[in-house]
Amino acid sequence: MLNNYFHKRNMSISDKILSFDYTLLFLVLLLGVISMFAMYSSERGVFSYHSQNHLYRLVIFLSLFILVSFLKIEYIYKSAYIFYFIILLYQKLFL
Repeated sequence: MLNNYFHKRNMSISDKILSFDYTLLFLVLLLGVISMFAMYSSERGVFSYHSQNHLYRLVIFLSLFILVSFLKIEYIYKSAYIFYFIILLYQKLFL
């Protein structure tokens, strides 16, 4: 029964929210918060450039992580090569 539930083709948004892996979300968030505290303490308790930058990136990429998890997997499969070449081009031009 559980196998059929997670392999349905057309899941509604409420089904996707219920089947979301909250353990993974918690662990990623915990790792980000621990690293945030480590950076904050290494800067002698001052919330300066590196810790602010880390916090911004944590919020942006955690939001992207949640948004992408609700996309259909077929869309991700079809667009994977496009995103791969965009990233390669970005690295070649800007890094």
